[in-house]
Amino acid sequence: LAILDLSMNNLSGILPGNSSFPYRVLDLSYNALVGNFPNSSDCYLESLQLTGNSFSGEFPPSLSYCSHMVTLDMGENNFTGKIPNWLAQRMPSLRILRLRSNNFTGDIPSNLSSLTQLQVVDLADNDFTGTIPPSFDNFTAMKFIHNMSETPDLTAPRYYHGLYVTSFISPTAYKDAIDVVTKGKSTKQRSLLFLVTSMDLSDNRLSGSIPQGLASLSCLQSLNLSGNRLTGQIMQNVGALRWMESLDLSRNSLSGPIPPLMSSMTSLSVLNLSFNNLSGMIPTANQFHTFLDPSSYMGNPYLCGVPLDKPCEGTGELCGREYKGQSKDDRDNDAVWLYASVALGFILGFWAFCGALILVKQWRFMFFRFVDDTSDQIYVFVVVCIRRLRRGT
Repeated sequence: LAILDLSMNNLSGILPGNSSFPYRVLDLSYNALVGNFPNSSDCYLESLQLTGNSFSGEFPPSLSYCSHMVTLDMGENNFTGKIPNWLAQRMPSLRILRLRSNNFTGDIPSNLSSLTQLQVVDLADNDFTGTIPPSFDNFTAMKFIHNMSETPDLTAPRYYHGLYVTSFISPTAYKDAIDVVTKGKSTKQRSLLFLVTSMDLSDNRLSGSIPQGLASLSCLQSLNLSGNRLTGQIMQNVGALRWMESLDLSRNSLSGPIPPLMSSMTSLSVLNLSFNNLSGMIPTANQFHTFLDPSSYMGNPYLCGVPLDKPCEGTGELCGREYKGQSKDDRDNDAVWLYASVALGFILGFWAFCGALILVKQWRFMFFRFVDDTSDQIYVFVVVCIRRLRRGT
């Protein structure tokens, strides 16, 4: 048996202390299991999912024997203590690390960056302290576009301690499904899981500044550092994150201006900088034209410009409606040209359609036949509905 999936049942109680897990995939997520995770010196696991239970105790020492682990999801439990330093040493193939919503404490181990294949790091909603490790700019898998041919096949045969383990399950029969929080929403990633790159360190007690080196993770798609105690400025080279789709730095104590180079993040679709101490004018170039929700910037008393209802002195940037260097007459002229172009486009489109019907006989017959058929269907539908209503009364 290579795969054991008991997820989303009503299993409860404690797992036996002498449990053995000769599986490659073990999914116990979303049950009501409690207690410590069992100790075992034999581990063939490549995917372990415990999320949504009430497991407790420190990080399971038995996992130090899981040298082939690819996906480790222990989120939404009651685990305590520190992340052991052996994690990065004993799980060199780890791609997904999800420990969110537990009670882990202490510093985040800096040697996690030695996991060259790690693509998803979710340590949110714990009690981690200290700074963001500067070494986090070394995550290789977040710097280069992932090759689908390298996606691990969790059903292919493997050798373990001289034992040849074979699965007769189709390679498409099982795919890891992990809840990844991005763009402010939790989505279950399955088929495209190993194309996702995400780092979520939100809702901890991290302090210090944001390492400038994080901008070197050029293929990182989602970065969430919200709800910490971070200080200093937003990294000036943040524009290098060209594949970034979601950036949340809210609820910290960041200061200084919004870096102008942030406007070069053309893939960015979700931005939250609220409740910091940022100052200056909000950029207006490129993607910033689409961030029209004031809640993205609220709680920064020294920010000004669109979309906030606060003018930037001496710029003509008034209440999110007037733009720099543009007079009222210029804006009125722009509106006139806009309405004129819309009206002209409608007229040209209408006569182009009518001209096509007049000049092309086949098109004319097809159009009127379509109109007749549609009117007949509507008539029949109305008559049937009326008769049903009358029968019902």
